[in-house]
Amino acid sequence: MSIIAVRYAQALFECASEQEKLDEVEQDLAALQNIVSTSKDFNTFLDNPLIPLKAVTVVFRVLSEKLLFCPLTLNFLDLVAHQKRLKNLSDIIKRFRDLLRAQSNRVDVHISSAMPLGTNQLKSLTSLLKSKLKKEIVIHEKRDKEAIGGIVIQIGEYVVDSTIRTQLHKLQKAMRA
Repeated sequence: MSIIAVRYAQALFECASEQEKLDEVEQDLAALQNIVSTSKDFNTFLDNPLIPLKAVTVVFRVLSEKLLFCPLTLNFLDLVAHQKRLKNLSDIIKRFRDLLRAQSNRVDVHISSAMPLGTNQLKSLTSLLKSKLKKEIVIHEKRDKEAIGGIVIQIGEYVVDSTIRTQLHKLQKAMRA
């Protein structure tokens, strides 16, 4: 993550905290990240330095009206556009969310498995992680049919991969050596 993203996210976090708008800004940024991660056209728009600043600010104003962004979020997006830092927007949003989770003592846990985990498995895993990490656990579950079986758990940069697919790849490498 770039130092630019860290600085912008920190500045936004501090402003939102001072104005007691952390939850609102988080919701706004989550909606914006959803657009960034699902719209190829929007990404192309953000990455294109030839688009005039006025057009960028108009797009952000329309988005703000449609998604009901708080004024702080809109002002921040205008600042990012004026400083020509739109290419850093995803990293800024990620870092802001990291700061918010750290402050609220929450951690995101991404779980990937071939089959969805049962309620008891999720409860057990959540309580185990909560006791080990001493933080509130927010589970994000997705299916990976290529995993064959097992589970991948990602907490920040830390990854535990116990899928059958990975075990087969390790066995295959060992047999080639």
